[in-house]
Amino acid sequence: MKKEEFLKTLDLIDGAYNNFTITEKLVNVWFEFLGSFPEDIFHKVVSEYIMENPKPPAISDFYGRCEKISGFRSRSREHE
Repeated sequence: MKKEEFLKTLDLIDGAYNNFTITEKLVNVWFEFLGSFPEDIFHKVVSEYIMENPKPPAISDFYGRCEKISGFRSRSREHE
């Protein structure tokens, strides 16, 4: 997905959780791990998480679900 699409979905998390702060470092790290998944899958996984969890997420809360739904690994694990 494009970084602009990724940022729109991160904005959902920011709006849903008072103690989730978007920084440049967070965007770069999260995009490294989650940015190669399709935008629609990432958005779906984030939306489901928000509806089910009262606590802010970590990358690991999304990675496995995105990987399972999309059927491929993010670029960060391609080198394993």
